[in-house]
Parts: sequence; C-alpha cells; structure tokens
Amino acid sequence: LRKGLRLRTGLDLLVQQSEFDAEIPVPVPYRNPASVSLGGPDGVSAVTTDAEPVNVKQVLGSVGAYLDGVCDRTPRLQVIPGVRVDLFFYNEDNVRPTVDPRLTVRYRLTEKLLLKGGVGLYSQAPAPNVSNSVVGNPNLVLEHALQLSLGVERELFIPDLMLDAQVYFNYRYDNAVTTD
Repeated sequence: LRKGLRLRTGLDLLVQQSEFDAEIPVPVPYRNPASVSLGGPDGVSAVTTDAEPVNVKQVLGSVGAYLDGVCDRTPRLQVIPGVRVDLFFYNEDNVRPTVDPRLTVRYRLTEKLLLKGGVGLYSQAPAPNVSNSVVGNPNLVLEHALQLSLGVERELFIPDLMLDAQVYFNYRYDNAVTTD
C-alpha cells in the first residue's frame, strides 16, 4: 500500500434466539361467528375478554464484514472511508443483505486535542416481537439509520488517560412500529 494508507478489516457473527409469551385478545367474530356487531354506537366491543396464549420462538442473526481505509492526508488530518456489508437472517426464509458506507474525519488541533466527525449508514433486523410469523409481520424490511457524529478527544494530565466526548444525531427510517 501507499505510504500514509492502512487498511483495517474485520468479521463478526451474531446469532440470537428469542422467546416470548403473549396473550392476544381475540376479536368477537372468531369466538362467535354469529355475531354481526363489531362495536360502535351500540357499545358492543369488537374484542372479547378472552385471550389466546401464544409462545413465540425465533432465531435471528447476521454475518458482517467491514473494510476501512485509514488515510493520513497530513500529519494532522486523517480521513477514514469505510464500508460494512451484512447479511441478516430472520424468520427462516428472510435473508437480507446490506451495504452501509461510512466516513470519519479526524483532525489533531494540538498535540493533546483531537476533533473528529463522522457520517454513515447503519442497518439492523427488526425486533423479534414485530417480525415473527405468529403475532408480527415476517416480511418486514431492515431498519435503517443515517448517523452523524461530532466529537473531541483530549489527553489528560496522567499518561494514557484520555477524555473522549461525542454527540450523535440519528435519522431513522424503515422502522417497524406496532399497531393499536
């Protein structure tokens, strides 16, 4: 590689098994098909007090890899473009790939003070309670976010002791939500 350019790479694997119990209120027509009233002005509720117990088990996970190029543009300025590739799996047949680009810039203001900022896309599988096939929607897409960050690193008076402070802004989209 060229002088001032280093590559960083890594792999990770995540496997989770989730299980939860729920009691789902059952609509009147399922309990009493002869019922024609579904609630409204006559005051009859569309949902009975009966509940159906449900047990949901689900395995979800991801396989991911990242690649960063650490570019020392000047002795004070470092630019780090990167990309993360993931393969998410949930609900047995639901396998979804993502490619999330990222960029970090670090600027050493003084010998002990560094300013930094970053922007990147991030993705994750929807939570098991909304993406399962029993009480959720197994066809949900991945949830995404655009993340911006600004920060400062300051070496303190004791060797190897550092203060690192950052602020973040997340713009989330394609998020799964529950219905009433």
